[in-house]
Amino acid sequence: MVVNTEREIMRVRASGRTLKLWLKMIATLGFYAIAWRSRCWILTDRRLIRHTGVITIQERSILLKNIQDVTYSASFLGRMLDYGNLDVDSAGQDGQEAMLDVGRAGEFRAAIFEAMEHYGDDDTPERRER
Repeated sequence: MVVNTEREIMRVRASGRTLKLWLKMIATLGFYAIAWRSRCWILTDRRLIRHTGVITIQERSILLKNIQDVTYSASFLGRMLDYGNLDVDSAGQDGQEAMLDVGRAGEFRAAIFEAMEHYGDDDTPERRER
């Protein structure tokens, strides 16, 4: 006669925490994606404008004539995916504006320099009065 001497040590069930963890991760990533998509930089013929925010909106503008230097940097992955960082040095104000994860950053830097070069070319009395 064989006697079964096996005894149960512990029994576990599927954890409800896993679903909660995944939902928290998705919500957090969604929050960061919204914040990431809510940043934009606008280049006009007079200013460089940083616009951020969804609920609370912030804008900062730098006159093109005050920009002294624009530094471009990109990682290997950034170069492959065509994004990078720009640091805009300006006279006065707060000094440096960090622009992180800018799409087509090299192209945007070139457009800033071109706009700076042509700043004031179309100054007419009518435009100055606005």
